[in-house]
Amino acid sequence: MNLVTIKWIAMFAIAASVVWFTYNAGRQSVLQRLASDKVEVLKDGQKVDAAVYAADDDGLVCLLIDCNHN
Repeated sequence: MNLVTIKWIAMFAIAASVVWFTYNAGRQSVLQRLASDKVEVLKDGQKVDAAVYAADDDGLVCLLIDCNHN
């Protein structure tokens, strides 16, 4: 290997490292933002209790529109 080839390999390794670290920093930022963003379900200005978190799709609809679940 000559000196020019070694320089190209070194520049490629540095560029790849910068891209990898930048990607991971962005990824961590998004994951932290998603972890802190939570939806609060409110009804008439009041927080809904843990029953909301345990409900399936149909149960959520019934909780929101006050239907009786059979």
